[in-house]
Amino acid sequence: MVDTKAHQPVQLTRTVRFPIPDYEGDLDIIVGAKTRLGGYVSDSLPIRITRAGMTVNPPTPSDTSSPEPQPTMIGSYSPVPTPLPPQPEWPPTPWNRSLPRYTTNEIMAFCGWPVGATSAQWWEQDVKVWAEVPEEVPLNTPVAVQIAFEGEQSPPKETPATVALCPTDPSLQIDGQREWTITVQPGTFFTATVMVRFTQPGEFAVLAAAHDATAARVIYGGRLTRVVQASGKAQNPSLIGWQTIMTQTFEGIWPGGAPGWEVEDLSLDGKERYWDDDSYKPHFDLWAA
Repeated sequence: MVDTKAHQPVQLTRTVRFPIPDYEGDLDIIVGAKTRLGGYVSDSLPIRITRAGMTVNPPTPSDTSSPEPQPTMIGSYSPVPTPLPPQPEWPPTPWNRSLPRYTTNEIMAFCGWPVGATSAQWWEQDVKVWAEVPEEVPLNTPVAVQIAFEGEQSPPKETPATVALCPTDPSLQIDGQREWTITVQPGTFFTATVMVRFTQPGEFAVLAAAHDATAARVIYGGRLTRVVQASGKAQNPSLIGWQTIMTQTFEGIWPGGAPGWEVEDLSLDGKERYWDDDSYKPHFDLWAA
């Protein structure tokens, strides 16, 4: 997932293997790009695999004397415009669908952060914040909202920052923790899930923000969601977050003392191997499987 700008190419490098033994023939490597709004474009690269090795862009049988076609240089498909003065990047991430633009002081007020002697500046050094929420949610129903922070790749130094889900309207009620303190260092990526409820129908901005108090800078992202009256029909589980059907741990006598668990060895190698409980790296409490 990348952000793009006009006339600024994005180049990614990946390594692939062809593990099929003794394979010979022609293949196409296909690459594609799509937007979250449905746009799509693709390209392909023909290769020929033989026992002697691999040939990229192999000549066709009808024109074996033709030189191998050269790949198009990145960016040659369109002219480069005259550079414009630096502009504030908006939106900072592709998840900010139809989100209103707010001032730094408005963001600070939504999040409950003190403004201080001077207004905060925009945090514009390759930092992204977003909030992911369904486009339509039922009234007075718990909804899971994922917020995320992605830090710059090479910050000048480790920086403490605050990441939060910030209510833009009193109708948005937050259940549980909504704010976290993190340390921004190279490649920082932080996510959290917040449970929210809306007490009034309408359209609301769901907003995540990050604040670096040391440098007095702030950034935000999010999206709009529609809150509708819940009908008599069963709600779509994807709109209301996780629903716990059953929870079991590996505590106590396991598996004999826990209902529903059975351990079997289904291999045919003549040996017997079974899952067992152990205190190594438990995810919850003292025991793991």
